Parts: sequence; structure tokens; C-alpha cells
Amino acid sequence: MKLLAAAGSGVLAAGLAAAVATPAQAKPPAAAWDLDGDGRADRVVEVTGMLKVHYTRKGNGTRLIGRDIVKPVAADPAACSLAFPVSADFDRDGYADLAVVHRCLATAGKWDGPLVTVLYGARKGVTGKRVRHLPQPDGELLVRETFGLVAADATGDGRPDLVVLNRFHAEGSREVRIFDRLAKGSSHAATAAFGAQSHYAAGATVVFGDFNRDRRPDLVISDGDVESDVKTISVQYARKSGGFGPSLPLGRTERIDPIAADVNGDGFTDLVGGFMPGDRTAKGRTWVRYGGRKGLGPLKRVPNTPSGTLAAADLDGDGRSEIVVGQYWSAVDGRPTAGSLVVLRGSQKGLTAKGRQRITQNTPGVPGEAGESEYFGKALTFARYTGSPRPDLLVGAPGEGRVTYLFRVRNGRLSLTKVRRFVG
Repeated sequence: MKLLAAAGSGVLAAGLAAAVATPAQAKPPAAAWDLDGDGRADRVVEVTGMLKVHYTRKGNGTRLIGRDIVKPVAADPAACSLAFPVSADFDRDGYADLAVVHRCLATAGKWDGPLVTVLYGARKGVTGKRVRHLPQPDGELLVRETFGLVAADATGDGRPDLVVLNRFHAEGSREVRIFDRLAKGSSHAATAAFGAQSHYAAGATVVFGDFNRDRRPDLVISDGDVESDVKTISVQYARKSGGFGPSLPLGRTERIDPIAADVNGDGFTDLVGGFMPGDRTAKGRTWVRYGGRKGLGPLKRVPNTPSGTLAAADLDGDGRSEIVVGQYWSAVDGRPTAGSLVVLRGSQKGLTAKGRQRITQNTPGVPGEAGESEYFGKALTFARYTGSPRPDLLVGAPGEGRVTYLFRVRNGRLSLTKVRRFVG
């Protein structure tokens, strides 16, 4: 089971409602994952190559998005798979949309495609009635692979864009393609090439943030080597004339992909990441590079903060983001890799472990019990699942199967009352 990320690390959107009569009657843009526009995020999980959507609106229930919903290239839908879902209200019609990579097995067991497809939301959710396939680079399909999608404002216009990560096997190169204005017709706002590598399977991630506060999103790329899990991080600052400048190295990390958030409330986006050695019992450290007029500053380690999966949200409304660290590798009461959560506080002086909160499956109020290799905290998603003013946290424990835990936020902390456990 893969839990789909939404807020902080990434989100998206889609189509303009024909029923809107006047601007005064228009619905405000929906938050990510609110596919039916009821003000609450819907849960989306991957199920054997398909997507399962659990709607919060009464009457919409649960719906399975099948492999054939986006008209696959291959004749046999069973040979197809939907992957890398992301969400945002691309067309700002009040319903969040869903973007997916759609791949089908062709001859000799190779992937044919892929198609990048946007499925637009509506009152009844994503139904497949409004679907848009995005153009991809020219060339033979089998030499290109799309290995990730990101929903973010990559162009600085205040609207969510769809970012597509491609790699080309023949040249050994990769690119970041940005599709903007998906409601009116996509255009490539920028294409940034990066990292010719000898290995491809480790994958790369991208993060956007205004690190120098010039009102133009900058690009951070975390690129990896499959054999050692070492990732090289670099930043490309946005140019006034458009596009991005040269790649500037920021150092190396292992396994932990960085996220962008303002943890000290100074208006500059900061970059938060972590280092996890190959031996997970060695406990890597969480680090921050604070933004400033000249961009990202030097790496500063946060004392006594083993790293893991990262997610950001302002839990107490003070304008500074808190960071949740999913220490999925940690032992709990003698059970290896049971997993835990640690909440680090944002403050005027920066990210701090002072007043941190730690939660495991054995914490009173959390349903169930910690077990070996359940990896509680491996997947984290902030979104408004309950419709409350503050975002809720959905936590995945992939070692349990398709199991997620939903935590509400109360008084600036993850609440231990009414914690819900979902299966499937």
C-alpha cells in the first residue's frame, strides 16, 4: 500500500464548472484531495494497480478507479497500472482533481506509454467523465519513463501546476516538465534538465519554494543512486526572465527526501531534510537550511532528532510550520521497525526539538498495538479530512497492509482523542 501525499510536500487541480453563472457565485478553489468539493479531503490509496477513493460526502461512498478509466494504450486493461497520484484544484472550480501516470505492459514485458492523465473532480467525485491526457516528449515510448508527479505552484502565479518527472533510458538524462493553466490549455512553462546518471531506479524528487523571497518559486532536486541510496541535493533559483538558473550543489543525504516549509516565520521558505545512514539503528539526523536574501543558507542539524519521512503544517496557527518526522525504522517496546512519530516545533529561532511530541501505536488513544516491521509513519499526509480549520494527519503503516491512522489537531498538537484506524 502506498499512501498518497497531499499537503506541504505536494498538491494539484483541474476543470471549470459550466454551471457557474456569475463570478460572485463561483466556488472558491478546493484544497487538495477534496475531489467532491464538500470541504473535506477524501482518502485515496493504491490497490494493485488501481486507485480506491473513500469519499467523505454522504452518498458518494467508496469508488474504485479502474485501469480502463483513462482509455489505456493497450487493449487489455488488466495489463495497465495507475501510479504516482497527486491532487489539486487545477481549474479552480471548487473540486480537487486527480493526476496519475497510466502505464501498460507491451511486448517483451516492457512498459508501454506512459500517459499522464488529469481526471477532473465534480460533486460526485472523480468519475472519468472529464479526462485530459497531457502531451509528453516526442520519441519512442519505450525509451522514456515517467517516474513521478508533483502538484505545486511552480510558476509563481498562485495556481497549482502539474510537474512531471521523466527519464530517458538512451541518453541517461532526466527532465522536469511543468504544465500550467490546465483549465485553459497546458503550456510548458519551463523544462529543467538534470542529473545524467548510470542508475535510474532510485528515483528523484523535486521541491519548490521561494527560498530568497523574490516571489518566484525555486527548484530543489534530490537525485539518487540506486546501489547505495545516496541522494545528491541541488538547487536551481528562478530567473527573472523565466526558467531556472544553473544547478548549485547542496550536499548529499540518504533516503530522506527534503521538504519546503517556513519553520521560523520570517517569510523565507526553508528546506528541511534528514540523513539516514545505511544502518538505520545509527539514527540519522534531521537538518534545516534556512532561506534568506541570498537563498538557502548552511546546513544546521536539529539536536536529538532522528530523521525519517517528513511532512509540514502549521499546527498552532502562529505562522511557523511544525515538522512531523515519521521514524518508521524505530523500535517500540522491543519490536524492531514498529515505527513512531515525532513532532518538531517551529519557532522564531527555527526548528526545535523543545516541546516535541512522540506517538507510537502503543500510545494511549491510538487504536491497535505496535508490531514488528509495521513501519508506522512511513507515509504522512496533511489534509483537511474532517473539515476542521487545522489540517489532519493521515499516517500509513505499510507493514500492516492497507492500514492508515487519522489524527486530528488540537491546541497545536496531534490529538489522541478520536484517533481513527482505517483498513482498506
